[in-house]
Amino acid sequence: MTNPQSRHMHTKIWGDRKRILFFGLPLSFTTYNLYDDELIIKKGIFRQSFEKIKCFRIVDTTVTRSFLQRIFGLSDILIDAMDESTHGKIVLKNVRNGFDVDGYLNDAVDAARKAQGVTTREYMSGDYDDPHGPMF
Repeated sequence: MTNPQSRHMHTKIWGDRKRILFFGLPLSFTTYNLYDDELIIKKGIFRQSFEKIKCFRIVDTTVTRSFLQRIFGLSDILIDAMDESTHGKIVLKNVRNGFDVDGYLNDAVDAARKAQGVTTREYMSGDYDDPHGPMF
């Protein structure tokens, strides 16, 4: 039986484990790996699940930090994606150097969109019902 990650032929940009809040120790069975074209989240020890999110499908990221997370140098990265399997919401929980990781993620998203020829359309007003888009 092969590991889905072992067949990945692309460049790994970042990888880490979910960490426990106190002291930021990596005592978890959840790993996060960012490649140049996808984010892979592996969860579990006895029963493993793998979530693969193509970078060009990521729409927005937000870094949040509670008071305790700031003390231990951790962050949560909230990801909005156009992905059915995750219902569009992904959380990278208790990662070190959250702002750096957010930068890596945004760079990978931009590069993947450029490579795939994908563009996004953003609505700057709250009027989403207008079929012609926002009026400026």
